[in-house]
Amino acid sequence: MRNIETTIDARTREETSPAVQAEFPYRTSICDLGLLPENLCPWHWHNEVELFYMESGGLIYHLPGGVYPFRPGDVGFVNAGVLHMTSPLDAAHCRQQEHIFLPRLIGGAPDSAIDRQYVRPLTQNALADIIIISADDPNAADMRAAMDAAFRAYQARPFGYELTIRGCMDRLWLALLRRMPDAAHGRESADGPRIKAMLAFIESHYSQPIALSDIAAAASVGPRECSRCFRRQLGLSPFEYLLRYRVNRACELLRGSDAPVGQVALNCGFASASYFGKLFRERLGVSPSEYRRGAEG
Repeated sequence: MRNIETTIDARTREETSPAVQAEFPYRTSICDLGLLPENLCPWHWHNEVELFYMESGGLIYHLPGGVYPFRPGDVGFVNAGVLHMTSPLDAAHCRQQEHIFLPRLIGGAPDSAIDRQYVRPLTQNALADIIIISADDPNAADMRAAMDAAFRAYQARPFGYELTIRGCMDRLWLALLRRMPDAAHGRESADGPRIKAMLAFIESHYSQPIALSDIAAAASVGPRECSRCFRRQLGLSPFEYLLRYRVNRACELLRGSDAPVGQVALNCGFASASYFGKLFRERLGVSPSEYRRGAEG
């Protein structure tokens, strides 16, 4: 199986992947949340659309203002530019087949007839940030089969595999269009740019002391509106988000460096190593040192 590397920009929360090439803007992979800290894929967005189905286990997609569960066999679509994170639905093993591609894979040149008639109506749909097709839907089996065919072609890469993949994505796009909710154009509310600006600020300054007023100022709002915006969009407070982000960054440093645990704590904005250790164990069930040894093993 081909390994797919992705990077989430700490300032903008944009996810990018070198596998999505300009000449063929598509990639596919199998995602397993069990390999990530706290079994979470953190908040991020990407210019590509995201199409997937659950091979096993359950997954929750968190979007600003909503939570969407997916169970085995369910098919899902997340639109381009939509801020989201994922967490397990339950304790069962979770395995997700994911397809990421730029809309121009379908539409071709900007403002082409296909782009205007078939691509923009979905990518600019105010109600199509996320679409769920349940496992028992009559079209779900055909959609899963099309994704399986594209996945196999991407892994094996025989002659003409790009055409095979594009044909599969065309079929899937048409199925999505037929299920698309009816909505006017214009997808992002005022909260969208605000929450992205505040997340960018947190993730650029997480190693420093941060006050609620600092986070609010990043989006030119007051502290109360800052807290309300976080609650509306992410379902948690600004400081809970900051805490989660600091723990995730600490996990990355514990896995990827030999810095002492106390230095990791300071680098991630924790005032003391003892508080960091207590919080880390509460959230991950192991101490920072035990987590590092497990990652090395």
